[in-house]
Amino acid sequence: MSEIKKQENQNQNGDQDRNKNQEQVNPLKIDFKKPYTFEGKTYDGIDLSSLEDMTGSDFIRIEKEVRQLGINNLNPETTAEGAYTYAARAAGVPFEFFSKLPLKEARRIKAVVVNFLWS
Repeated sequence: MSEIKKQENQNQNGDQDRNKNQEQVNPLKIDFKKPYTFEGKTYDGIDLSSLEDMTGSDFIRIEKEVRQLGINNLNPETTAEGAYTYAARAAGVPFEFFSKLPLKEARRIKAVVVNFLWS
């Protein structure tokens, strides 16, 4: 393999390692694959780090909000509506923010919230 190819491979591996390290550093920071525009503002991602600061009072309020949406699941946080209610509170965006997200981004946010709450 030529020196140039070796250097290219090392650079690619370094980029992959940096991406993995970023995920390990803050798994609650989600970068979108494409920018997302909501109410005239463009988002490159969403930061759910404030989930770590929530308390039992937040849990109770969010459960009540989810029930008002008509969700009567024993574990409402496992529903899309429940996960998005937590995410909205954590990120400081309205619940409606999640309704027009691309499906993969929406499911990824739900998975991050549920994994955080159940781990």
